[in-house]
Amino acid sequence: MSSQLIDLSIVVPCYGSGSWLAELVDQLHQALHASSLDYEIILINDASVDDTWQAIASLADADERVVAAREAVASYRVW
Repeated sequence: MSSQLIDLSIVVPCYGSGSWLAELVDQLHQALHASSLDYEIILINDASVDDTWQAIASLADADERVVAAREAVASYRVW
């Protein structure tokens, strides 16, 4: 990302979603393409045990608008 301010941050918690994250990111890019907004897509791995983190890291490596983040412990709670 450049040093300019971001107009829009899209935060996506990800759990067990490695197989479809690339499609989601592509659809977000398509939806925002016509806008003049500077945006970022923040993908947060929520302690997923599948290939979600690898998918997130790959997407972030390929596109500077995608930011990878990782939670060591799942943030959801079961009451």
